[in-house]
Amino acid sequence: MSTPTTLGSVGLRFVFFDGSDPLTDPNYVNRAADAATRCPTADQFSDPAGHQKCLENLPALTSPAWNANGLSLSMATSGAFANGSLRDRSWADSAVWLTGSIGFLDTMQLSGALEYLRSSETSKNVVAGSARFKYGGNSLRGYVEATLASDDPHDVENRKGRLMIGLDVKVTKGTWLNASVGGDYDFSGSPFGVFSLASLKYAFAGTPGISTD
Repeated sequence: MSTPTTLGSVGLRFVFFDGSDPLTDPNYVNRAADAATRCPTADQFSDPAGHQKCLENLPALTSPAWNANGLSLSMATSGAFANGSLRDRSWADSAVWLTGSIGFLDTMQLSGALEYLRSSETSKNVVAGSARFKYGGNSLRGYVEATLASDDPHDVENRKGRLMIGLDVKVTKGTWLNASVGGDYDFSGSPFGVFSLASLKYAFAGTPGISTD
């Protein structure tokens, strides 16, 4: 009978820049500046509704471009705890990865990731890289993705990869349906493994606004 094991992990993420963050979007920053200049505080208006009306007359807020540029560095480590005990702990693996994206026009985005993983179970250093090309708009996007990983880049038979095509469909505001199909392959002559995936992503978010109080 195997010993029950609890897995735990901790990580850090450093964001160098993120164009999809509304707080760094020029439209949001400019509107906030206008609000502070033209509609300073509610107590400066004789009419209680005047401040709100002033804000409503400012240019409307728009969401950042879906294909905004970004760059971040992440790292994480995980451990295993036999029987859920902190005393019976052992290191499992650690990883660091760099991700970035570049947008073209209003319809395209090229993104990529480079990852280094050290596993205690196999005592191997795994290096992986992936690239994704996405095309579409605010409600429908299709993409093609390729991944290559190896614990010994000089050994062809140790290389493994994945090819995938997918579709993101906006169902309602804040809700997206993702469907993809692809295959896993290696360079040792093994059969090509085919898979299909589907997921539903939902975001909780309120109406964007600006307060100068």
